[in-house]
Amino acid sequence: ITIRGTSNLAEAIIDLNTDQVGNFAKKVDVDNYRKSNKFMVQLQDSNAKGSSDESLVNGAQVHYGFYVVWQSIQKSIEKYIEDVKPDYVVMGSHSLGAAVATIGGFELISNNIVKPDRLFNYTFAAPRSGNPKYAKVVDTKVPNLYRYFNTSDLIPTLPLAVMPNWSNVNPPYEFSHTGYPVHFTYNGGSVANNHSTGTYQKGIQYLIDNSNPTLSKLII
Repeated sequence: ITIRGTSNLAEAIIDLNTDQVGNFAKKVDVDNYRKSNKFMVQLQDSNAKGSSDESLVNGAQVHYGFYVVWQSIQKSIEKYIEDVKPDYVVMGSHSLGAAVATIGGFELISNNIVKPDRLFNYTFAAPRSGNPKYAKVVDTKVPNLYRYFNTSDLIPTLPLAVMPNWSNVNPPYEFSHTGYPVHFTYNGGSVANNHSTGTYQKGIQYLIDNSNPTLSKLII
């Protein structure tokens, strides 16, 4: 499963919408969300398996724009997996797509579409996609999530760790990365070059040549 990065103005606007919403168990009605102007929606446990899960998931929030993109493709991806019944599901996505895949990989596991040990999620240049509680949920439930990034790339530093909440300035929105981090450094002389898929291809090749252990799982 590959989810591409930003390619037009409308998607750039999605990138910039750093409102946060709760998701997973209690699905957010996107239209109602827009009408009500609610910036924060309490998250509930998707599987209702007991207080331990509920306490873990409670308070997790995701980036509104990224979550809306995931919702737009979720049903088709889940149907495809259920129809094909693959032994493994491998996700590989860049930029906006990497953030969406981070959310999506968790939901595929949470909705019992894919078993945790059968999903391998490789993200490249992923922005932060949710708050610290969300990051803890994903790290707990998605064992094979690998986040590759160029230390010279601006995009993985966004949204900032603390962003203003224009509806209620106190508290602000907090964002955290999730997944096992793997980095390389390449400065191509511009923001675009440092973020390009070509640069990430070079970076991944460098990691392969230097026997990075996480890449051994790319070939199943």
